[in-house]
Amino acid sequence: MEYNLELINKYINGEDLEGYNVDELENNPIFMKQVIVASNDKNMYNLCSESVKQNYDFVSFLINKYSSDIKFIDEVGSNYIYANHNQADLASICVKMSKILEKKDEYLFAKYRIKLLAVYMTEILSIELLRENGTDPRFGLGFIILEEIFNSREDALEEMTVQFINSLFEDTIQDFEEILHKEFNNPSEIDKIGIVKYMIDFLRRYDVLLADYVSVHKGVLKDFEERIKHIQRRWKYYVNEEESYDYEVMFDKVHEYMQKHYIECTMEEDELYYYIGKELGITSKIAMYLGYTLEDYNLNNSERDEKAFRKSLENLKNRIIYSNVKKIIVETLFGNKEEENNEGKVIEVDFSKTRK
Repeated sequence: MEYNLELINKYINGEDLEGYNVDELENNPIFMKQVIVASNDKNMYNLCSESVKQNYDFVSFLINKYSSDIKFIDEVGSNYIYANHNQADLASICVKMSKILEKKDEYLFAKYRIKLLAVYMTEILSIELLRENGTDPRFGLGFIILEEIFNSREDALEEMTVQFINSLFEDTIQDFEEILHKEFNNPSEIDKIGIVKYMIDFLRRYDVLLADYVSVHKGVLKDFEERIKHIQRRWKYYVNEEESYDYEVMFDKVHEYMQKHYIECTMEEDELYYYIGKELGITSKIAMYLGYTLEDYNLNNSERDEKAFRKSLENLKNRIIYSNVKKIIVETLFGNKEEENNEGKVIEVDFSKTRK
């Protein structure tokens, strides 16, 4: 219901309202909103009833209209968030205040973010309880609960979704960087698929309804996208702890073996790493775990005579040693994936009984 301007002006000027009850008008959020618009006087807020001060639409109106007046909107916002409201309305007001205060007042920004986090944690604890008690597989991670609670306020639901996705990486997915390195050989492969498409497909593995929601509201993927781009930027510096340990063990085994047979072998240990690494397609890994960049490693080995090396393998001793070192590398790094039956075993030969 819209009130006529004559009545509005009479109220502002303190004139007789001709049959209207002042208390009833001051308890009407539509009327008080019209009064503030007409008068452009924020102090009219003080004349509002407590019920009007707790009206979501009225409070949202004041926050938007007086967004540059930090002290006033904090008074309005604080009065609202510390009263009892449904979670969607409460979260929405916190989101609005946070966006305004983020670059204007660090302390007040933190106050509304903490309240927003409290709202999120209240609901996420309920979701975790449902998950622990066992639910329909279609429940996924429980996004359906968040959607039901916050669906009436789009800004609140979007914020809750961002928090929900971030929690996924903190609580459910232990090493997303490792996942990406296992699924892709290089960062450009992610770009080829499309980061947004990959993010949606990835979330679908855990929660179908969540994936459906973000496919329409792609803005909530901003933090997730930055997480992927950060991993892409440091791709070549990634060190998998388990893989690092495997390479360390492999280097030790090869070194121990070569120390045992160095008299019989005309090939150098580094030479074997280089050529076997090329054969197995792991040159970049060998370089990294030996402490080189790939460019430096290739440069250091650029003067090697590969034809001469291949020629040396015509020697039975060298050929057996080459084969055994390769088997040590394959078994240590890959388990026996590339070898079957007993072919993966290192051949122990008494070289004193072999002929050149």
